Amino acid sequence: QGSELHWLACALYVACRSSVPTVGKGTSEGNYVSLTRILRCSEMSLIEFFNKMKKWQDMASLPQDFRESTNKLERNFTVSAVIFKKYVPIFKTIFKAPSEEPPRVHRSRKQRRHPCTISEVFNFCWVLFVHAKGNFPMISDDLVNSYHLLLCALDLVFTNALLCNARKELLNPNFKGN
Repeated sequence: QGSELHWLACALYVACRSSVPTVGKGTSEGNYVSLTRILRCSEMSLIEFFNKMKKWQDMASLPQDFRESTNKLERNFTVSAVIFKKYVPIFKTIFKAPSEEPPRVHRSRKQRRHPCTISEVFNFCWVLFVHAKGNFPMISDDLVNSYHLLLCALDLVFTNALLCNARKELLNPNFKGN
């Protein structure tokens, strides 16, 4: 049922996340092989992975704590996907749309730091949110708290753009907050 490579990816993920006894009395979980890398190498989407993983967990009779960690990962992804759909229109309300940005013209070979582009601000703000969300595992699968955290990240970036006189061109001129 499906690609053998996809099933191999599920098995590899389980093997990489299994706890191993260490010297002393502790255990070590994982071996730093990222899920992203496994998915890229197996050419499988995250949604496909979660569907296959549920079947794999049943077939392999995996323990409940492993299933719960996979379910939490899926909930985190679902919350992040919903939040991203909210992020794009809110960002475009506050800032100019990244698609409206003129391409950069490279005039000289000298490498000096140019002011950040709207696309870079867009990416920075999202990565700031994701990183902050990762630091609060108790709310990582909570939609309302994650949305509030997104608004905090947007507010921080907006305030910095507003306070920096040379960066007001990043802001949407129709936004009433500036």
